[in-house]
Amino acid sequence: MSTKQYRKDVAECKVFEQFMDKLVYPNIAQAVQDAVPGSIFDFSRYTSMNEQYAGYDVLFSTRNGKTNEGGIFRADEKAQLHKLNEPIPSFCFELSYLKQGRETPGWFVDPRKKSDAYILCWPRGVAEHGNIYTGATVRILFKKDVEDYVARYGYTADALVQKAKEIRQSGGYGRINATERYHGFHFTFTKAKGSGGADALYGEEMINLIISERQLETLANASIKVDYNWETDCMDIQGYFGGLRFNRSYPVPYNIYSISLEAREGAAS
Repeated sequence: MSTKQYRKDVAECKVFEQFMDKLVYPNIAQAVQDAVPGSIFDFSRYTSMNEQYAGYDVLFSTRNGKTNEGGIFRADEKAQLHKLNEPIPSFCFELSYLKQGRETPGWFVDPRKKSDAYILCWPRGVAEHGNIYTGATVRILFKKDVEDYVARYGYTADALVQKAKEIRQSGGYGRINATERYHGFHFTFTKAKGSGGADALYGEEMINLIISERQLETLANASIKVDYNWETDCMDIQGYFGGLRFNRSYPVPYNIYSISLEAREGAAS
């Protein structure tokens, strides 16, 4: 991936993070608290590069007011930012990529990544002035649950690393092991596009484990839809988190456009 494209992607991530921090996470917290008295969902965003390199973007703590179950978790936040309003019904879990021509472990199998959970996001919004984010489907999965799921079919962490090596050595791009779609996952090998080398689109030639959205739903600890309601000027939120279900609306204390526009201006400066 070119340096220009990388910087563009990083800037877009910063814009989406502002939307999540101002209108998604606080409303999830409020909905959880309103669902059962004593329930908690607190969050804070990591900002240091060392923490982000370690694989976590968001720290969240939870407690179910009924069962008193909960904990503190470090989450890696992922979003389909290139597919606004065109959600792909699956998510990529990176196994391998090329860095300066050398095969490097992807974030799902990299032992240096210390995240406990994944926050997977399918954004929605208005495609003008860049992207104006107005909603998202959010699923929170614990890393161990995802690992245990693929391990049931023989793909432990070591087996996934070996599988990625075999796929790269085969040189066959595209969808791999299509028969495993019956278990809700398959593999892909992405061919670089463009001029080649560091300037190519997807120059890393990534090998990914692709898990279907349907399967992710069964693995999720939380599945939540948050959307701006243009008629009521509220954020509508519905779904579940750790056994707590909710369907609520909360007033928006900001101009829905200003959040993305101001974040985009800040990212560009």
